[in-house]
Amino acid sequence: MKKIKILVFNEDDILKKMIKTFSNEIECEIIYDSYYEKISNSNEKLVLAFSTDSIGSNNNLMKFIKELKDNNVFFNNSYGALLVNSESDLYSKTLSQQVVFLMNQIGLAFIGQPMIETIKDYLNYETWQKVYTDKTLEEICEIQISNLAKRFYNFKKNIVKNPKILVLHASSHHTSNTLMLWNMVKEHLEGSTINEIEIEDGQITDCNGCPFEMCLHFAEKNSCYYGGVILENILPAIEESDYIVWICPNYNDSISAKLMAVINRMTVLYRRMSLHEKTIFSVIISGNSGSDSVAKQLISGLNLNKGMILAPAFAIMEIANDSGKIVEVKGIEERAANFANRIKKY
Repeated sequence: MKKIKILVFNEDDILKKMIKTFSNEIECEIIYDSYYEKISNSNEKLVLAFSTDSIGSNNNLMKFIKELKDNNVFFNNSYGALLVNSESDLYSKTLSQQVVFLMNQIGLAFIGQPMIETIKDYLNYETWQKVYTDKTLEEICEIQISNLAKRFYNFKKNIVKNPKILVLHASSHHTSNTLMLWNMVKEHLEGSTINEIEIEDGQITDCNGCPFEMCLHFAEKNSCYYGGVILENILPAIEESDYIVWICPNYNDSISAKLMAVINRMTVLYRRMSLHEKTIFSVIISGNSGSDSVAKQLISGLNLNKGMILAPAFAIMEIANDSGKIVEVKGIEERAANFANRIKKY
């Protein structure tokens, strides 16, 4: 099996411990400089290991990504994971979202739950002490790193013939540019099994943050305290699907409330089963700008947290304001066909 390559950007003492734990039981090549020359664009497993600076960035990492972009690198059959350290309780997630988004745009896919983060005093592992009652916070972090290393090393994307594609949306069929673009994509997915579900007004009660034990209790019974159509229809459809396409118009640089409620209510499914074999794609339309804000919300909620695979270049993002404008966008039919081909190829 090919070695995992760990690309290290600005190593500090905690990140050094994280890398040591990750590489302890699996075969790795640790790279500290000349990153671009030491990787290929095909069949790679890359771990991006970095710390955040005082303003939540990492200059060396961003220079590396820019170099890839400037040289028109597009990854093929390659997957990523992250080791991230922040000396405060901020920035680890926002920088990770940005890094995943940028690398994904140039074709790097990400396994589900690809990130291990540490913040000041390992405080992000306090909730895990409900599971590992006899472990320190640092020991719990080491367990999580070791688990990610083994899972990433052994990861192999299953080839699914005639995948079941679930499409979730909360838009009007008559006026939505986002649905119009999805319909252009769908025309090129002949032979696929597609199930489209509209999230209608009043259908979804958002998650109310039940205590961990209560949520786990209902999950074990394949239920939820709030019940409703999400248990009867939406979660079973997610469970049965291979690919999930999220149809996301940009509402104030965020996902619509109804789709966000679906993501929040998925916790009951997440507690009952692994979502690591599910793959996400998205169609995103903005009236003027900000599609990347929506894409990063999907990345955070569904890939970093819920654990679904992030397909390479997972989102088609376009600008269209007035209803029907998407059909007038130059080259849109070709881009829709190319996006459909990415889905079929994956």
